[in-house]
Amino acid sequence: RSFALKDHSMNQRAMIMKLFLDFCDASFYNAFKRCENQTFPTMSDNFDTLLDKLHKIQWESVLSKEGIPGIPTQFNDYVTIDSDEPQSWSEVKRSFIIETLKNNFKIDINLKDLDEHKRFDDFWRVRLESLRLVLLDYYGKPLRSQGTSFGQGTQIKIRYPLVFNDTDYRNVNHQFFAQSFACYSDYAYAISGQDIEWKRECRVSEEFSHANYKPSHDGIFNFKIENPEHIKMEDLYGIRIFFNGTSIPKRF
Repeated sequence: RSFALKDHSMNQRAMIMKLFLDFCDASFYNAFKRCENQTFPTMSDNFDTLLDKLHKIQWESVLSKEGIPGIPTQFNDYVTIDSDEPQSWSEVKRSFIIETLKNNFKIDINLKDLDEHKRFDDFWRVRLESLRLVLLDYYGKPLRSQGTSFGQGTQIKIRYPLVFNDTDYRNVNHQFFAQSFACYSDYAYAISGQDIEWKRECRVSEEFSHANYKPSHDGIFNFKIENPEHIKMEDLYGIRIFFNGTSIPKRF
């Protein structure tokens, strides 16, 4: 019986420690703020001390913008990749992306590699909220979908990176590990000249949760065409990736 009580106590302590670890991870993700050593519990603390430290946790702070040394502002942009005759190493990589997508119907892309003008380098705490990908023909027009009815659109599955990098306000780079997450960005374009009709949006509304998260631009995103048999893949000449989110300027 004494062993059972001791084992039960250890399990409770382990649960409290995990709560603290989750809080500290979320706090660092939100504001690059580390937990102070004196507030972090240890397995040797008595149970009353553990409960007191747990009670003092400011859970709402992991979702608050008040502790962030800067103001996140919205951005909304896109990048276009085509398979023009490559004249440089950068263009070779872009042509490789298109050829790989045309042949394998999927491709791994780090958005940082597509930032030729290094615009992302002017910001820290970059968090992507949504991603969309459009298949283009030689003239820069969207490839036609099978139709516009339910299930007939172009189906793009986007898998988020398991590891991504982001910089803090001191311009120090940090690596984050995340859980597996994927979503769809489907659209229909069946009649030339008309606007794209978006059917499904790959968007993360919450900053982070147990199921999904907002990554930075610096990670490997996987884009997969789920229904290539209904698309004239031989006409694929380029892609356009739309992305939006928030970031904080490094210089004011």
